[in-house]
Amino acid sequence: MEFFSDDNKWASLAKSVFSGSDASTSKGSLTISHLMVKSKNLLRRRLNIFWNIICLEEYMTRGIIPRGLRVQLFPSFEETPQSFKLQWEEVLSECSHKLMSLLKQYNIEELESIKAQQKQLCDQLKEYESNDEFRRLDDNLKSFMDNLNAEIMQVKKRKFERDILDYENKHVYQWNKKRFNFKR
Repeated sequence: MEFFSDDNKWASLAKSVFSGSDASTSKGSLTISHLMVKSKNLLRRRLNIFWNIICLEEYMTRGIIPRGLRVQLFPSFEETPQSFKLQWEEVLSECSHKLMSLLKQYNIEELESIKAQQKQLCDQLKEYESNDEFRRLDDNLKSFMDNLNAEIMQVKKRKFERDILDYENKHVYQWNKKRFNFKR
């Protein structure tokens, strides 16, 4: 409990954090670290957006809708005739396909913006390419991106297979969910 009751000790520790005597990192390595963190974040966003575009294109080519983009909006009829359900689902599918096109276009624009930001960042990082710290951080970044790409691919494949099954089993829209009919 001694650690929790010594404000003076904390104050002296805080001073050492901000004093020049214990600062072991140079301005250059702070800059490299900062730029590499920015690079990692941009690469992560770029990879996610890339896969979103690729997947949307594949879904659109096959004429299917991912679960997360299926509009699940239903009338509150007690009994819904099958012919009405089919027409209703057609309208929902049209809406979902338009949303998919809109998302794809937005993602393409976002990807171009990220590429421009990455180009600027690469120009800033060029001066550090011969630095050992840069090479170490770059190797870590490459490893991280390889792992992230594998993880994204696995998730996208699993979801795609699940969505294909929904269409094969004709469980695209969930009409059977309980809907509350509130009477006024």
